[in-house]
Amino acid sequence: MKIFLSKIVILISLLGILPAFAEKHVPTAEELIQLETIGGISVSPDGKYVLYQKSRNDFDKDLNLSQLWLYDISSENHIQLTYGEKSVGGFGWAQNSERIIFARDSKVMVMHRSGGEARSLDIKQKNVSGMIFSDDGKTVSFVGSPEEDKVKDRRKDHMGDFEVIKADGGHRHIYIVKLTDDLELDGDVTAVTSGTDFSVSGYDMSADGSQVVFTATKRPDLASSFSVKLYFANTDGSDLKILDDSEKLKRSPVFSPDDKTIAYSISSGFAYNGIIHTISADGGEPKAITESFDESISPAAWTDEGIYFTASQKTNRHIFLLNPKSSEIKRVVTSDDLIVGRQSTSKSGKVIAFAAANDEQLSEIYVQNGGAAKKITTQSDQLSDFIMAKRE
Repeated sequence: MKIFLSKIVILISLLGILPAFAEKHVPTAEELIQLETIGGISVSPDGKYVLYQKSRNDFDKDLNLSQLWLYDISSENHIQLTYGEKSVGGFGWAQNSERIIFARDSKVMVMHRSGGEARSLDIKQKNVSGMIFSDDGKTVSFVGSPEEDKVKDRRKDHMGDFEVIKADGGHRHIYIVKLTDDLELDGDVTAVTSGTDFSVSGYDMSADGSQVVFTATKRPDLASSFSVKLYFANTDGSDLKILDDSEKLKRSPVFSPDDKTIAYSISSGFAYNGIIHTISADGGEPKAITESFDESISPAAWTDEGIYFTASQKTNRHIFLLNPKSSEIKRVVTSDDLIVGRQSTSKSGKVIAFAAANDEQLSEIYVQNGGAAKKITTQSDQLSDFIMAKRE
């Protein structure tokens, strides 16, 4: 009897050990689609926190869910801020790094960075993204679509939801709203741009919230790409002017820290390198400052440290820092085997967060603060049971 019981104990022990020795397998398409992935990234203005998205597919509920997480650089703690069955879209920080703003379920929400109940702002524009706070935290700008389209709404009720290309419009515009110290609306939402003459494709707002620079095309479709122009306007809608109407592709405009100069990318076509140019906010001729850099680039942020951008080198992609005065370029993320995707910097430019992958890992978030970049997420643990391909 003792021998029999001993064999049972040994068998049970082996059953517990065997899964650890289970062979790895090539992942199925369904397994790959179900992997949790990293989305957007935003460093707080004071450089102490990183806000980021995690996304996953829920096949049972036919949903793709994105939730907000916060990483405390000092304590190295990760905190999930949002839950539920509604995805988070665009998001950003108030300049005091205390509160965040984000889009969710066609609403604009605000909440404290430590978590708690999110509060909805009474903003009726649709497809809101690109929220930017002024330095004093009292003005927020965003891009969205007009709140009403009675023809489309009636058609949707009668025939279902669809879009007629080049006929339905879908133009996107810049809006601003004033906020109280408690982040309540202080007055109505104001349209900085409007109408059907152009659709905003990218923009930036000055630190004091009084000016915007933006690129816009005639229509929000690929066929209109070469109609893109660079515009400048005051946020009260006055002094709208074209800074660059050349027949070239233009994208990613950003203000300099003093708001006197604008950097943006120009290319002669989809197959040509994007070259960073600068132009005065008052107008004038654009000046190319990265002609010697043989890769396609766009400015990501202009800080006191300089202009940050990402660019490919052979089969990898890295973060670079450009001195706009001397045109000197240096690589600021030193790892050779990373393919950098999204990136964000603190207001000073000294703290950098970015998402990067390579042939052995999923996209992970890294933080660099004066030294080597440190990986802060462990998304690639999901691959432990899979046989992975090798990059040649």
